[in-house]
Amino acid sequence: MERTQWPTDSPRDPAQPDERLDTGRVRFRPEEPQRRRGPKNYRRSDERINEVLSERLMQSAHLDTGDVSVTVRDATVTLDGTVPERWMKHAIENIAITSWGVADVENRIRVPRPRR
Repeated sequence: MERTQWPTDSPRDPAQPDERLDTGRVRFRPEEPQRRRGPKNYRRSDERINEVLSERLMQSAHLDTGDVSVTVRDATVTLDGTVPERWMKHAIENIAITSWGVADVENRIRVPRPRR
């Protein structure tokens, strides 16, 4: 009689679930991070949104935000200024839209054309 092989005969990481024991069980997806909401009618102040967004932009070492200004009015962020690369423009917009309390982002950041 032939011995049945386990899916993995190699040593496994004990911190990981043993897939041999999951036969016939329902596998749950890992929890996706959900956007948290505050209490009913909660709205983050424009000053707070501006402060948090400015701090997040300063902490992004790969972005040149020295010529970018941030204004917030009614939870709508307006980005003005110039950046040297197009990907920086989009990265700044992504940081803004993922900040808590932001309803919309108006991206007026410009990328100068290369001189020929």
